[in-house]
Amino acid sequence: MIVPGAPLLRGGILAAGEGSRFLAAGIATPKPLVVVSGRTLLDRTLDHFRRAGVRHVTLVTNAAFGPELARTAATVTDLELQVVAQDTPSSLHTLAVLSACAPAGRLLVTTIDSVMAPTDVARFAHAFRSSPANALLSYTDFVDDEKPLRISLDGPTQRVTGIGETAHESPFVTMGMYGFDDLCRARAQTAAAAGVSRLRRFLALIVQGEADGRRSDLAVAGFRLGKAIDVDRPEDVVVAEDFLEREGWE
Repeated sequence: MIVPGAPLLRGGILAAGEGSRFLAAGIATPKPLVVVSGRTLLDRTLDHFRRAGVRHVTLVTNAAFGPELARTAATVTDLELQVVAQDTPSSLHTLAVLSACAPAGRLLVTTIDSVMAPTDVARFAHAFRSSPANALLSYTDFVDDEKPLRISLDGPTQRVTGIGETAHESPFVTMGMYGFDDLCRARAQTAAAAGVSRLRRFLALIVQGEADGRRSDLAVAGFRLGKAIDVDRPEDVVVAEDFLEREGWE
């Protein structure tokens, strides 16, 4: 349930990758349209946004996948789904494009390939609506990533104290869901223009207080969620399906 007067959230989907591991396996389907347990990753993601009370969603994809995803978006009638087709050199540049194209306001961002509990997304959205932080990062102690991004936090406040190399001993890793306010969105665009090339690098910089080459006043907090499976390879589809079945989710 959305509390009356709570900040309006916009939705954003990072889906500009080429899906190279699927292509290497002879699967040319755009990753947002990869099917897991009878539903595409895009359909699952949009349903998460619906449950979270988000009604405007911007999806950034690459130029090759743009036409097919635009046709798919045209069939979605209960959400304002905007597809932006633009090739980007890095994940941070994709976030910068998303930040520039999505309507102003707090932006709930997810990667397209993260399969998680629908209830987790709603919980995260609720937390972000009421959070004083400029950026809210989801995290878990379940590691399902070849290159996990570790995160350390101050327990009582959940303020992020370290990320990446500065959190190498932490048991916690980030997940594929983020919340960014307008100030953080603007800093992402500035950092990308300045040559920062990866989303994880940008996150490390804002935690260190050095985003876009100057002292940053951004407040970064964490919010713990359960478990998620990243669908990076064809074999991950089976893992994600087993995960959904075990947890009793469709």
